[in-house]
Amino acid sequence: MDHGASLNVCNKDGVTCFEAAVKAGKSEVVFAMIKHKRWMEIMEHKDKKGLTPMKLLIKHFPESAQLVMDYCIDRSETESSDDPNFTITCNLRFLDPSPTHTICLRESRFFGPSTMVKHERRELLDHPLTQVLLNKK
Repeated sequence: MDHGASLNVCNKDGVTCFEAAVKAGKSEVVFAMIKHKRWMEIMEHKDKKGLTPMKLLIKHFPESAQLVMDYCIDRSETESSDDPNFTITCNLRFLDPSPTHTICLRESRFFGPSTMVKHERRELLDHPLTQVLLNKK
């Protein structure tokens, strides 16, 4: 990854190295890839069904999903939340892709909190990013 390897090249089955690591249960590999500075390249990739890896992370590696969610909250460098220049920006795209993004024509689109409920990921439902999303709905 440090030397510019393509992260989204697929094998003959259409699976990237990241998806293969998730499906093989390689938690250390998955976590190391998410911790890398190129993590967003991995998360933006869509599989042949149009899904980004977030659904897989929520289902199999909630700790890595939580790290991605942490990355999606950007706090201003101002030291105090009382400062009028203090801002928090939340990137919700991995939990709630655009309305035009569907998994398949016959299926509903991905909504992260629904996957969290399905797989009983309470800690992810309580995450500030999820709470911001749910409060917007």
